[in-house]
Amino acid sequence: MVAKLVAAERAPADARITKLDKANTSDLTAVSTLRGAMATFQDKATALKDATALVLRTATSGNTALFTATADSTASTGSYDIEVKQLASAAKFTTVALGSAATSTVETGTLAVTQGSTTFNVVINSTNNTLAGLRDAINLSAGTTGVTASLLTASDGVHLQINGGASGSANSLSLSATNMSGTGDVRLASLLSDSRTSATYSAATKVLGNGYITLTQGSNSFTVNTSNTTLQGFVDAVNSAGGNVGIKASLITEASGGVHVALIGAPGTAGTPVSMSYVTPHSNTNDISLPDFVENSSTQAAQKGVAANANIMINGLAATSATNAFSGAIQGVTVNVASVSAVGATTSLVVANNDAAISAKVADFVNAYNNLITTMAGLGGYNATTKTAGAMLGDSMMQTIQTQVRRTATMVVSGGSSVYNTLSAIGVVRDDTNKADVTGKLKVDATKLQAALTADSQSVSKVLAGSGGIATAFAAALDKHTETKTGVADLATREAIITARTKDIAKQKTVLETRIADYKARQTTIFNSLDGMLSKMQTTSSQLTQSLSKSTTG
Repeated sequence: MVAKLVAAERAPADARITKLDKANTSDLTAVSTLRGAMATFQDKATALKDATALVLRTATSGNTALFTATADSTASTGSYDIEVKQLASAAKFTTVALGSAATSTVETGTLAVTQGSTTFNVVINSTNNTLAGLRDAINLSAGTTGVTASLLTASDGVHLQINGGASGSANSLSLSATNMSGTGDVRLASLLSDSRTSATYSAATKVLGNGYITLTQGSNSFTVNTSNTTLQGFVDAVNSAGGNVGIKASLITEASGGVHVALIGAPGTAGTPVSMSYVTPHSNTNDISLPDFVENSSTQAAQKGVAANANIMINGLAATSATNAFSGAIQGVTVNVASVSAVGATTSLVVANNDAAISAKVADFVNAYNNLITTMAGLGGYNATTKTAGAMLGDSMMQTIQTQVRRTATMVVSGGSSVYNTLSAIGVVRDDTNKADVTGKLKVDATKLQAALTADSQSVSKVLAGSGGIATAFAAALDKHTETKTGVADLATREAIITARTKDIAKQKTVLETRIADYKARQTTIFNSLDGMLSKMQTTSSQLTQSLSKSTTG
């Protein structure tokens, strides 16, 4: 009984609050849907506010194996003849053969590696004083320069190669050494030197002819006695010679098992070769005659680390770049070169309007407009077939927005062409595909838009884009409604009202629950009291019945 009374008490208030809640939720959904459609369209309109938003260019290479190109809105249409003369390259520094293996010891000290205007130091100590350790130390010390080192093992021995990390003539590589210990198979300073290499012989114990060999580098020379001297003995004699001003001799074991003598020039003498000559008289009775040893030797030069710019010709005019990308040589165009042209041959570069991209942007804008128009029609209309009214039917805010949007879509843009000054003139026309559809949707007439772009692309751009364009007018019109500041924009004000109503409904629900709980408690107390009284009455009745029954019997 209490439950039925409570339900009856709750029903009217429950129905009223449920009705309020449903209406409020409907309003919130409608306003959120409207804001979403407006925001989407507003984003599209805002994107076209920039005067260059529809100034789109293509840059087409006549041979993409030679170069590719891109163009921005500042590029002018036209064609250019391009000849790629040279690609940009980073420096590559390769030493002469330094040792027989990656484990050959290197003297300790500090090697300075300079790329352009940036220098980093490589410290060689007892933990890394091998060719492999030197390579690794360079790679660890290079930091953000991009410089890398590797070892190349050739038939004559192990070479160190240092690769630059940046192209362009300003980023050449150079090396210098300081704090050198003077010990080890490989001297740091010899990384910069040229060398003279003997022919290959079968063993280090082969004996040279008796006589004298003079070694010369620049203005310095000294003589070594070769009498009964092995190849190893000759190396030792050179390194210990009193008049030696810095030439370093090494005996290098080749991959084939043979050996050769390498005479590395004095520190910092790259470009000044080491030469040998034998002194007469001499003896050819031993394993290797002095003429054979001297005349079959050859010079190896360290390859300098020179970086190069990329060079191209544009309509016969020279342009250069530190990288393979040329930006600014042609205004608004970036040319990326990939290979060198045949001598004297040119390849076309055509900069044109990107009509396909412009059309796609226009179509994207129209789709967002139609989405907004359709959304508003659904929210503010009436479906006669289903007899269902939109959630915002008759809403003055909705009607104001609809009027402003439709009026803006038909505006005439001033300051441009007298022919192409409206949306319809550039091919954005009313969509009459469905005669029953009276929402005012638009469509893109592709043929008409292309004709307008071909005839006057600048005016087409002005109709939509820029400060006086229709997109800017749309953005301004919608800004007044979509601002988030309450009291300034009607959408924000409406949302604030709905939020306040939501809080009030929640409060009413709380109050109702409290009232119903009290009501239930009171009714329960009353019914419990009635149950007690009824129980007592039933007991008294039973006692009276028993007393009457006894008196009748007696």
